[in-house]
Order: sequence, then C-alpha cells, then structure tokens
Amino acid sequence: MPEEEAAFSPDGRTLATADAAGNQSAASNTVTRNGTGGATTNLALGKPITGTPNTFTFVVTNANDGDLTTYFEGSTSPAQATVQLGANADLSSVVVALNPDPIWSTRTQTIAVLGREQSASAFTTLVPAQQYTFNPATNGNKVTIPVTGREADVELSITSNTGAPGGQVAEFQVFGTPSPNPDLTVTTSSFAPTSPVETDPVTLSATVQNIGTAASAASNVNFYLGTTKVGTAAVGALAVGASQTVTANVGPQTAGTYQYTAKVDEAKAKTLLAEVDQTDELVAGNKVWFLYDSGRDTFRTYVTQGEAGRTPLAVRRAMKRKLIAERDQALAQRDEAAAARDEAVRTVNDLQQVKTSLEADIAVLRENKAALEGSVQRLSSDLSFRQNSLFYHAANTRQLRDQGVLSSVLKRVQDVKPVNYDAALDLRETNIITLAPEAFGLDHIGKVRMLPNIFQEGRDFKIETYADSGIARVFILDPELFKGKEVLLAVGG
Repeated sequence: MPEEEAAFSPDGRTLATADAAGNQSAASNTVTRNGTGGATTNLALGKPITGTPNTFTFVVTNANDGDLTTYFEGSTSPAQATVQLGANADLSSVVVALNPDPIWSTRTQTIAVLGREQSASAFTTLVPAQQYTFNPATNGNKVTIPVTGREADVELSITSNTGAPGGQVAEFQVFGTPSPNPDLTVTTSSFAPTSPVETDPVTLSATVQNIGTAASAASNVNFYLGTTKVGTAAVGALAVGASQTVTANVGPQTAGTYQYTAKVDEAKAKTLLAEVDQTDELVAGNKVWFLYDSGRDTFRTYVTQGEAGRTPLAVRRAMKRKLIAERDQALAQRDEAAAARDEAVRTVNDLQQVKTSLEADIAVLRENKAALEGSVQRLSSDLSFRQNSLFYHAANTRQLRDQGVLSSVLKRVQDVKPVNYDAALDLRETNIITLAPEAFGLDHIGKVRMLPNIFQEGRDFKIETYADSGIARVFILDPELFKGKEVLLAVGG
C-alpha cells in the first residue's frame, strides 16, 4: 500500500489521514457537565421517577408531570415513589399534593421521606413516618413536609391511606437549591504528530478543567476515533478552576479519516442525559429539539408539531381522555367484580354450611355403619359358632336328682325345671370334652351318662374314665350329628 499523509484540522479536534488531496472530516468534541447553582425551586419536576407497582393506569410518572389531575396510586404497601434529581441538592421541603377538586374527599396518609446522597448506595430516613391530612377545603389537598439534607434521590414511602387501598400522589415536589458540585469540561484537545502517516504511532491529548463550585474526584477521559474507543487516560482530583492535560498513545492507524472525540467522566454524562425530559407523548412527524439550558444548567428536550399535524399537548390531552375512560371502565369492572365476588363469597359460605352439615351427617352414618357392621360380624360369628358347636350342661347326678331335673325312674331330662346349657364345644376345633372330678364334688369320676338317649354310645360318642387321674373324657365320634344340639351330662362317682 502506498504511504499516505495524515493531518489534524486547524481547530485541533479532528484527526484525518488522507491522500495527497488532503480531504479532512468535520470538527468534533464532546464536553460533559454536571451543573450547580440556582434559586430554590421544584427540583423534581420532569425528573426521572420510579416506583412500586401501580393500580390500573395510575403510573408513578404521573407524580411529577406538573398536572394535578393525574396521579400515582400504588397497589402494594408501602407505595413508594423515588425521584432522581441528578445531583446533590440542599433540600428545604417536600410537597405532596392531591387533586384539589372537592370530589376528592378528606383522607389521611402515613408518609415517610427518605433520601440518598449522590455517592451513597443506601437510602436514609429524612422524616420518619407520620400521618398527614389532605383536605380540599382547608389545605387544598396539599401538605408541606419540612426536610433538611443534601440528597440526589428523594423517596416517598406511604404505608396507609384512609381514602384508597394504596398510597396516592398527584404531585411530588422537592424544593431546595443545587449543591456545590464539580463541573468537568474538555477545554482543548490535540494530537501528535501533526501530520501522521499510516506507520506513525499517534498520541491523543485533552485538557480537562473543573469549572464547577466544588472539587472533583478522580475521573478519566475516554478517547474515540469515530465510534471506537481507542484509549483511556486517568484524570486526578481537581480543585475548583484547576486543569490537567492527559494523553493516550493509540498506536498507528489505518489510512482513512477519523472523527476524534474526547469524553470526560463519561459515566457521569450518561447519568446526566438520563435526566432529559421525556414526558411528552410523541407521534410520527413531531420534531424533537435537544438543547442545553444554561440558565438552569440542565439538558432538556422540547417537542413541536412538525409534520404530524398534532401538537404534543393535543396528543397528551387525547391520551388523558383515553386514560380517564379506561380508568372509569376499570373502576366499573372493579365494582362489578367486587359485587360478583361478594355474591360468590355468600354462596361459598352457604355451601360451606351445607357441606359442614352433610359431613356431620356422613360422620354419624359412618359410625352407625361401623356399629352395624360390628353387630353383623358378631352375629355372624355367633351364628357360625352356634351352628358348629355342641351345647351341654355337666353336673353331679345326685345334684340333678335333687333339682328334679333327672328322674330316678325314667332316667331322662324332664321339663319340670329348665336346664341352662352353659358350656359349649366348638366342633370345628375339637371333639373332646374333659370332665374333672373336683368340679362335681367327687374324688374320681366313675360314670358319665349323656341325655337325651337319642345319641347312641359307641356309635355317636364314647366315654372314657381314667382311674389314675380320676377324670373322664367324652369323645364326639360324629361331629355333624351334634352340631347345634344340646345335651345333659350326668356325672357320678
């Protein structure tokens, strides 16, 4: 590639590498400011504002738009609105206002005021939570809260409201004066060599001055060729009026034309630009004007009708009418939903009572069922026992005669007196009845008779006596014959 000449324009702010024709780009330099000074004023108007979730369309940006007919209403507790002033300010008061229209009834809100200094990360309490009464007739629905402190962010925290479920703010105003602050600007910029070629290392330089009213902390300058950042140089802390020249060696550059930009404290500049007024509603064709207001030392935007045929004010009014219609519709829907909810709650309560009554009835029925099942089971078990058992009464022969149960003549069971068949033999388990002599007042059992005589000994049953132990045993030889039957056993010595 042939070697080409490179040169800076006479204003010292544009770097160009060009051919023999010497073509150069337009001049460029970027200066960032963080202004100070000014009388006591509403510092919150149009500034960036954030908040907790809102109810319906009552967004937090309504709270510092300068319009008392719009408002923020939170849907959570606490309801919070935080305005970013952009830099520290010495505060004197905070005003919280609602729509002064008498339709807004008297209400009391519990409000705390918090603040955050520009170099801090956490908020501190400036005014503890207390109750404030808003009355259209006595204070125009507006309260003023005295505040002292040097803060960059101010926050309202509302924990109760007797007039609505959430905290409400139509206008959140912060009064005070901007605090002393550093104001860094790039006063001059240059490069070396003055006519670089493609192989020459290029050194960029910039002079930074603090034209503010307070000393600045250490910062930096970013150097750009076009949109590409090619270097950064540290800038030390600067007293008021002090300046410092810094350089960055960006090396050789490819042949071409470059727009050279030096930006001091670029992060601060982005914070400042975030304060630009973006409250206007835009439509296609509007013109947006960006300017620096030296009187207020702020950057702002202004919007004109342009080719749209509708001014931002007309757009805003149409938007407000739409929002009001949506709000009214939402309120109607809310009321309908509340009525439906109340009716549903009543229905649910009635059904719950019916359910409770039915559950109680079911519990009683279950208890009755369990009792009946137990009775059935016992009856079934008893019936099965009776169907498979031999019931008998065993007694001393002499005692049976004395009772008139056993006749010495007929030697059979009489109907003169009833006999209680108080013992049973479950023939499913055993077929042996064991008789001990002591149970009958005997030393030993010598004889046992079974009545009635319809049962034949040797075929249906057999009886064995044991001389050594004195006991006797009755063996049921045909269990099926004896199931469910009653017999009398007369025991003798």
